[in-house]
Amino acid sequence: ITLPTVGRDASHENATCIDDAGSATCKCDDGFEGDGHDCEPLVCGALDDPQHGKVVVDGDSPGSVATYECDQGYEPSHSESRTCQESGEWSGSAPTCEAMACEPMELIEDPSFEAGNGGPWSEGSDVFGTAICNEACGNAGGTAGPRTGAFWAWLGGASPSETAWVEQDVLIPNQGPYHLSFWLKVSPRNGNATMEVRVDDQTVRVIPEPPADDAEYVQYTVDLRDFADGAEHAIRFHYVSDGGVSNFHLDDVTLEC
Repeated sequence: ITLPTVGRDASHENATCIDDAGSATCKCDDGFEGDGHDCEPLVCGALDDPQHGKVVVDGDSPGSVATYECDQGYEPSHSESRTCQESGEWSGSAPTCEAMACEPMELIEDPSFEAGNGGPWSEGSDVFGTAICNEACGNAGGTAGPRTGAFWAWLGGASPSETAWVEQDVLIPNQGPYHLSFWLKVSPRNGNATMEVRVDDQTVRVIPEPPADDAEYVQYTVDLRDFADGAEHAIRFHYVSDGGVSNFHLDDVTLEC
């Protein structure tokens, strides 16, 4: 019995051919695909970006690596990398980007300003010098006062113009919490005042006067996900008015999940 001989046909560079009684049968080598006469390199197909993330690939040929990266505040459900195999398939399965677990914690000191002037909040006012008040500041005809406790930040209350602010350096963990929550009551209005929420001198929210005076405090939230990096950031509430008396009353500032 004469066994078939295995060899390389010069016309089939990426194929291995078996010569059986003068008839050659060719098969593409590993890493190539085709009919044995025309063999092209295998490539792995394109990968979709996961929601809340992206996939970065360094090629599509066998041995190439795809790395999954999740947005800030999200983490991959399993292995972050996949490899293009000789079969033309990516190894494993695509991870999903899932929100990191958030543990509630007190990150802002003195959230309701109860330490008064000289506490953890720095403050300023062009007209009054300070912005944190208690009943000694008055009540503006019954419209001014704290939401909770005895103190609050009174931004405004002067004519014709006023700039006032309160600020605190806050460490925002990688996994959060990073939703800034605060309560605001605007009354009365002058039509020319705004309050900016700033982080490291970057304005992340501008709050104009409402269409009507607030009868009660209203809760606002601002997503600070982009600043959740395990470092300290200066959170500032900055009020500006250039005509007439307007009052922005601020209280109960927290970072929540």
